[in-house]
Amino acid sequence: GYGFLSERADFAERCEIEGITFVGPNVEHLRLFGDKGEARSAAIEAGVPVLKGVNRGVTLSEAQEFFKSIKG
Repeated sequence: GYGFLSERADFAERCEIEGITFVGPNVEHLRLFGDKGEARSAAIEAGVPVLKGVNRGVTLSEAQEFFKSIKG
């Protein structure tokens, strides 16, 4: 089934090395989408509409400021 190991780029890469057919996203995509900030940036670059947000971890005060700015 599709789950924990199947979402890991290192697992998919090891399958390739061992000659096992991995059924799922390719290693490059697993790496990209394993990093939510990079995934968000890639989506924006591809023209996918995304909700307002940030591409990195933030402090509590930064989060509070962000939510104040979008509250309207």
